[in-house]
Amino acid sequence: MKRLLLAATVVAALMTIAPASGVVAKTVTVSITHTAFVPRNVTLEAGDTLTWTNNDNVNHQLVSQAAGLASPILKPGDTYSFVFAKAGKYTVSDTLDTKFQKAAVTVKAAAPSRVTLSLNANASVVRYGGSLTLGGALSSARAGVRLDVLAQECGSGSAKRVTTVTTVNGGAFSVTTQPTKTLVYSVRTGKTESSKVTVRVRPQVVLSKIKARKFRVRAYAADSLVGHSVVFQRYVAARKRWSTVKRVVLAVRATSVAPLQGTVVSSVSFGARLKRGYRVRAVLTDAAAAPCYAAASASTRS
Repeated sequence: MKRLLLAATVVAALMTIAPASGVVAKTVTVSITHTAFVPRNVTLEAGDTLTWTNNDNVNHQLVSQAAGLASPILKPGDTYSFVFAKAGKYTVSDTLDTKFQKAAVTVKAAAPSRVTLSLNANASVVRYGGSLTLGGALSSARAGVRLDVLAQECGSGSAKRVTTVTTVNGGAFSVTTQPTKTLVYSVRTGKTESSKVTVRVRPQVVLSKIKARKFRVRAYAADSLVGHSVVFQRYVAARKRWSTVKRVVLAVRATSVAPLQGTVVSSVSFGARLKRGYRVRAVLTDAAAAPCYAAASASTRS
């Protein structure tokens, strides 16, 4: 079947209506029979396409001055498509047969697209005291829209507003924050809210050698980690892997203003019979750091 399109008309119409984000244009088909258009009455949304197929055994030519529609002569088996760009009521007739039944096309305004908010983070895990950048965009691309940045911290039953940010050109936004424990972020304006983004936080773990065969592990976080265990390991070069020497439990709690105000320092000092010069490390595993922190480690020399 040969398909006839007024390419310029279709392209121009498509450029005119450019469906909004989230709105999918549809195509409706009409058959041209020996006696009438089937269906005769058609309802569309602005931006939809109407396609006629000549199923008659004679030629037809479609026209609608109000819609700006003028088809070429359609021979039997030919098709013609037209995009209705504007809302309104249109009559389509056959210029080759003035007695041929006319068609009525009702075009409704396209439903407004639902405004959405996107959200992403530049990292999924952040070291305690470090910065995190959140960004995204408003689908309407409007600038000057105020957004609430919400965060639900580990252990909290609900999200709280932590800051506000205003969209710039294209509806984009960006904000920098310092999470102190694992939390879930979202962004909201009115009734529109983004999807949620989870960001985990690693405690700052410091392993230091106090003196020969004596070490100290300190974990910096917003919460006390006293009672949580740390794995002390040495590196076995011949096997190219870490070997556990012992497990110790963080036992002493103190406070600090670094790296953030209100930091809690959990520590433990312990002895280990190791020769001098070994690579050693302290590992706070995911299980030991749970529920509000991610695994962390630090290394030094024995």
